[in-house]
Amino acid sequence: MPRMRAVTRVSVLLAGAFALASCGDNPTTPDQTASKRGPPKYALRVVNPNPGTPSAGGLLEGVPFTLGFSSFPPGLQYSFFCGTGAWTPWTSATSVLCPGLPNNGSYILGGRVRDGLGGSSVTRISIVVANVAPVFTFCGLTVNANAWIRVGVIVGDVAADRASIVVQWGDGAQTSATGIRPGALWAPTHRYATRGDKVITVTITDPEGAGAICTINHHVS
Repeated sequence: MPRMRAVTRVSVLLAGAFALASCGDNPTTPDQTASKRGPPKYALRVVNPNPGTPSAGGLLEGVPFTLGFSSFPPGLQYSFFCGTGAWTPWTSATSVLCPGLPNNGSYILGGRVRDGLGGSSVTRISIVVANVAPVFTFCGLTVNANAWIRVGVIVGDVAADRASIVVQWGDGAQTSATGIRPGALWAPTHRYATRGDKVITVTITDPEGAGAICTINHHVS
């Protein structure tokens, strides 16, 4: 009766991922295994995460970042998915500068590796993008006759979120608005019934609840 040769399958760890190799194939190097079965999955990481974000490796909305492989052999090609849009074209570059992601939340980033024989592998990672609070690009006061004043406000937001604005005039009255676009001037007016020092407080808030405050001191004579 012919002798049967047993072939045992084992898992070989390659740069953070598993590639199956057959003992019967007897590959002499991991690179041979990769060339026969396609390249293994290599570790993908965000190269320059922004400081001050709530999680390790987190990003800030609207801020560009670099996505790349942490280890790689020569002779391969790479393609990346930056969380939105399409995959980048295949290239020998092992990293890519991604545009800032448009809003806060969770995103899936991706990296592909292709060898010279047409085999490829895909690695995906999840990333958390933190909200960036809106800022004042302008907050000023114009005084008109008969105790009328006008407050001008322009909001800046890297994610282009529309803002809610509340102006407290310092005499118990307030004026508010919602849906103010970044870069648009909002300029409410107010008339004081009494003289004296007034502290005007302008508060801007984005849809996630982050905000900023501008304070203006004004004297009504």
